[in-house]
Amino acid sequence: VNSEARQIWQYTLSNGQFQRVTNDNSSYSFLSSSDDGKSVVTSVHDGFSQIWIADADKMDFHSIKAGANGIDRVGWTADGRIIFSAVVNKVESIFVVDAGGSNQRQITKGDDGLWLAPSVSSDGRSLLYASTRPDLNQLCRVHLVRQNLAYLTNLHVLNTNRG
Repeated sequence: VNSEARQIWQYTLSNGQFQRVTNDNSSYSFLSSSDDGKSVVTSVHDGFSQIWIADADKMDFHSIKAGANGIDRVGWTADGRIIFSAVVNKVESIFVVDAGGSNQRQITKGDDGLWLAPSVSSDGRSLLYASTRPDLNQLCRVHLVRQNLAYLTNLHVLNTNRG
C-alpha cells in the first residue's frame, strides 16, 4: 500500500476506536455525509479521478459514473444529489449528478476563471463557490433549480509585480 495515499477511517464514539475502511493505493478526499447520515460520498484519486459513494453503516464504497475527469470537491444537496467540481477540457466547472451517477448537469459555465470550493447552503437550495480570475476574486451563489447567479463580493486583486 502506498504510504502517501490518504485513506478513510471510521471512528466509533461508544468505544473510542478507529477502524480503517480503505486500504489501497488510492487517495480519498473531501468525504461528505448526506443530510440524513445514511450515505457518504468521496472523491478518489488513483491515476484518474472518480466519485465513490457508500452506505454509511456498511462503508461499502462503489464508483458512480460522473462523466468528468479531474474531480475535486464533492458534497450533497438537500435532495440527495451529489455536487462536485471537475476539470473538463482544461476548464474547471461545477456539476450536480444523481447519487446513482445519472442525470449529470453542469452548474457553472467554466468560462469565468476557476470555480473553487463548492458548498451547498444549509437549506439545500443554493450553491456557494469562489470564482478566481487574475484580477478579480468573487464569492458567488447560484440557485440549484433556477440557476440564477449572484455575485456576493467583488474583490479586485492588485498587481504588485512591477517587474
